[in-house]
Amino acid sequence: MELSQIPREKIHLFSYNQFKYWNTNNMWVNLRSLLNHIKDKKLNLQLVVNQRWVEDKGNFLQLECPAGSAIQNFHSGRALVVPNHRFRDIKTTAGLFLYQSSLFNIQKDGELILSPKRDQSAFPNLPLVKFSKAEFGHIDQFGKRFKTLPDILELEHLTVSGDVYFGSDIVLKGTVIIVAEFGSTIHIPDGTILENKIVTGHLNILE
Repeated sequence: MELSQIPREKIHLFSYNQFKYWNTNNMWVNLRSLLNHIKDKKLNLQLVVNQRWVEDKGNFLQLECPAGSAIQNFHSGRALVVPNHRFRDIKTTAGLFLYQSSLFNIQKDGELILSPKRDQSAFPNLPLVKFSKAEFGHIDQFGKRFKTLPDILELEHLTVSGDVYFGSDIVLKGTVIIVAEFGSTIHIPDGTILENKIVTGHLNILE
């Protein structure tokens, strides 16, 4: 089931919190079998018609064939059930920022776990992170904004808006809000520690 197939009035129900089992968008396919299906023209994919709207371009129809619909063509398919805590839902660069940060460690078996250095009694929830879409919304823009990702083991809330760049070895704690006004740029230098700070206006933080 794709999001585009859900009636608008029921989209709020389309969440992994509402179901016992949820698709993690992870598939393993035998390439030889896939090639044979393509050669024999036995790979039937479901067509989904998605109404979209793009600013300055208007409404249009997007036609897509969800890869998951290919499962019906393979009679020997199997489902693997993994614990809910293994599911890491990354839809935005803010989510990517969290899971690539010092908050998480990668185990030898590939599992991503919360760092034991994060005091869960003091910080029971993951930090709330918000980035402005224009400057941080795309992966290529996101990568250019950080020399290295900040240490956020003691972060609760981060909002970054505007033309902002981060150096290396930066530490963010508590609530940090950084807003560069239109036409201005904020550079956070290497080694900076920001704890419960608001940085805004035309200010450039330089060494």
